[in-house]
Amino acid sequence: MLKLLGRLYKFVPDSSVMNDIFISYSSKDRAWVEGLARLLTAQGYRVWWDSSLLAGHHFHRTIAEKLEAAHCVIVVWTEHAVESDWVLAEADRARARRVIVPIQLRDAPLPLPFNRVHTENFQSWQGGVDEQPFQRLLRAIEQHVAAKNAAVKPKPRLVQGRPAKFLPRVRRNGWAALSAVLLFGVVYAVNGFYGIRGDAAQGRAVDKTPLITASTQPAPAGAVIALDHGLRLVNIPRGRFQMGSQQGRANAKPVHTVTIGADFWMSQTEVSFAQYAAYAKATGQAQPDDYGWGRGSRPVINVSWHDTQGFVQWLSANNKQGLSCRLPSEAEWEYAARAGTTTAYSWGDQIAVNQANCNGCGSQWDNIKTAPVARFAPNAFGLYDMHGNVREWVQDKFYLNYQNAPTDGTAWESGGSNNRVIRGGSWDFSPPQLAVALRGYDLPRHKHASLGFRIVCSRS
Repeated sequence: MLKLLGRLYKFVPDSSVMNDIFISYSSKDRAWVEGLARLLTAQGYRVWWDSSLLAGHHFHRTIAEKLEAAHCVIVVWTEHAVESDWVLAEADRARARRVIVPIQLRDAPLPLPFNRVHTENFQSWQGGVDEQPFQRLLRAIEQHVAAKNAAVKPKPRLVQGRPAKFLPRVRRNGWAALSAVLLFGVVYAVNGFYGIRGDAAQGRAVDKTPLITASTQPAPAGAVIALDHGLRLVNIPRGRFQMGSQQGRANAKPVHTVTIGADFWMSQTEVSFAQYAAYAKATGQAQPDDYGWGRGSRPVINVSWHDTQGFVQWLSANNKQGLSCRLPSEAEWEYAARAGTTTAYSWGDQIAVNQANCNGCGSQWDNIKTAPVARFAPNAFGLYDMHGNVREWVQDKFYLNYQNAPTDGTAWESGGSNNRVIRGGSWDFSPPQLAVALRGYDLPRHKHASLGFRIVCSRS
């Protein structure tokens, strides 16, 4: 079996054609694995297991291709799996590629050398998204997905003043390459694409979701509120829009009408280190790490969702205008980011050179570090960096999709998971991951070098 898989590895497609997760398991555990695959797909990952085989595809060759191309390989250890030559061969290859994520469903002695690899214990898991085994599994998956994205992201062909287009390549290895492309096309059409968590998601950036109504008229003269420490709020006019994406993954569906019934004020930029420092000094909080990139006007990073709550409470109690401040709801954030448009980005369906800071946007900060705020053109509402630079916390809890989501623009916080929603993409994300409808999430205590926030305020 190992020799067979080894002979087939040379036919693998280019890494542009990838699934996030390959699941290796014994056929006797199929029913349990099917439930796990569905749950991971609902979290926004592209999952491949052998039920995904299409009619006419070569069984051994397709498995080898998908195993080699996956960002990570979940090996489900049971008493059946440890006796399966296929599982042992797949696990061995995953370990050699350093992408193995083993889980133990039932108690069984793990074969050498896998008993020396940390294995997540799923024996007590009851199927809940918020249970510790599943949350730890998600974190392990995300580490592999993020690492692979950073290492093998397709390079955009950038032309000054012209849209950037992604040109994924596939090796021309006869029918094997053709079948891989066709399989990718079918999987892509079914699953759509992302958000990362994470974070984490890939795919086509074009979003043709129609907008119903939204005022894109400039705010009236003087419609900017200047707070202390250089924090400026701009008026976002009321309106209606279609939230989500027909082309997106399951977590961005169903597309639904949201009515923003009143104007609101949103910070023109992401909250900067200087602005956050005023809060930290006044309240005795620790200053977040900037990794030596610079503070001042750069967006604050390494702040948890809980940290943002402290900031908005302090700002509400300490501004001279009597404003009540908070994080934007997810609906408010998408409405403000779209700024009356229906395209993947507020300026169109492609990213040209120097329109944002991301991994492939053509700026001097790309995939290196954050840029100072407001270094790129604002959208029609006067907001900067809604695409890229840093991802942004919003108020809402994360749900698997938009079924029964609020339609009045308020935050969705009843029930749901413990995770909070993240929006916008960042300096280390590829251009498609900056699309306006993409969603990510993380636990509210987590902090990252690519994660910040902006605020919304209203008259008390």
